Amino acid sequence: MTHEELENYITRLLPNLRKKHVYTANDDEDCQLSLLDLLRKVDQHIFTNDKEFTSLFLSYYNCRRVQRRRRYGVLYQDRPVIGLDGWDIIDPWNTAQIQALEYLELIRDKYVKQLMFQRYILGYTIEELMTEHSISRPTVHRYIKRGIDRIKLGLSS
Repeated sequence: MTHEELENYITRLLPNLRKKHVYTANDDEDCQLSLLDLLRKVDQHIFTNDKEFTSLFLSYYNCRRVQRRRRYGVLYQDRPVIGLDGWDIIDPWNTAQIQALEYLELIRDKYVKQLMFQRYILGYTIEELMTEHSISRPTVHRYIKRGIDRIKLGLSS
């Protein structure tokens, strides 16, 4: 993949990606940094169609967003409710994280709850969970599936 080919993809696809995924100044910064990451690593990636480029860009973009969430915590998120001098602040009682925390209360197994918290609240990747807990990928998936099944069971009753 050359820089010219990548620039062609960016020129064609970025306006629509921005409409769908960029809501705040923080998101715009993550988008720019993701594009720079892609440009730096253009030789490592091969994509032949729009779907592959979009998938690769979103993987970089979501990684940047997770890093930002880890740095600034839960309150500095994606869709601003209140804006104060350039800071995008979310009402903490109105976020998806609060709902997810309520769902986690349905899980009794502390280890499964910890994995689910790290995965869905803190934004850890499967690889990070594998490394931190010294377990295999199928084991991580099994614990997460167990937690999701417990949440579904708790919601249905």
